[in-house]
Amino acid sequence: MGLAALPLCFAPPLLLLLPGFFGFIVMAWGPACLGAAVGASVLCVFLVSGAGDLTTALLLLSLYLPASLVLCYCLIRRRSWRSAALGGSLAMALGLYALLCLPSLLSGNGPFGDFENTFRLLGEQLATAVPQLGAPEALVDQIKNYSAYLQLSAPSLVTGTIVGMAMFFGFFAPLIARGLCKAAGVETRPMARFENWQLGRSFMQGLVVLLIGALVVTLLGVNNAGAVVSAVECIAGGPLALMGLCFIAYMRLLRKRGAGYLVIMYGSMVLLLPLSLYILVTLGILDRLLRIRSQHPVR
Repeated sequence: MGLAALPLCFAPPLLLLLPGFFGFIVMAWGPACLGAAVGASVLCVFLVSGAGDLTTALLLLSLYLPASLVLCYCLIRRRSWRSAALGGSLAMALGLYALLCLPSLLSGNGPFGDFENTFRLLGEQLATAVPQLGAPEALVDQIKNYSAYLQLSAPSLVTGTIVGMAMFFGFFAPLIARGLCKAAGVETRPMARFENWQLGRSFMQGLVVLLIGALVVTLLGVNNAGAVVSAVECIAGGPLALMGLCFIAYMRLLRKRGAGYLVIMYGSMVLLLPLSLYILVTLGILDRLLRIRSQHPVR
């Protein structure tokens, strides 16, 4: 399983899947096998990045090693699955920030400078090439305007990507570990049914603090305030949308509908994107305020 890091190095975001497999290894076979697997993955990363490119190797390792440590600790100590997902997501976010923003920051361009320059260069190249193909002047102006928009939006786009990916993989890594442990008959901490998943009280309290902080940053006009707002939007919207999905599954059991009900409902959510995200977030907020599922959990 450590050798799986070799092909994943060519698609770095997929390295974020490794913590789930490492979590299973430490639960099924112990720390010695975990060390062997992690060691194999580290060798693969250095092999792909090149022995002389230490910086690239360290950035790739930062994607999954801290998250693997957090998840393995939570599994061994039988911490809550919520803590495992939260800790893993935070570690993955820091790793993604290091991979995407640290090189630009160290070169003196700011954390998002490389992306801004990339969008600017692409816009200039397209604006130069398109007239040679006989395109009208209006299209050239559109390309220039869109390029300028991307440059201004680079902090928000990159931050949203970092937080969104960290939450996505941080959520699935514990599920991968638990699924493999369950298939192998390895005992882990019990997990509530999907229909009964709940957000902790601390989430709502922290969310209020984040929203106030984002408002203050926006009003003060702090540099890269858009990036802060994008991060808060993802942190707030992701878990609440998940609660919306849980509520739909809960209503299916409450109404005693078959699996086709979920297929239709979840299929509708996909077809209605991005509007469905607002619907799911609204369902999550209403469920949190009215406490329907917590007062009447399904068995």
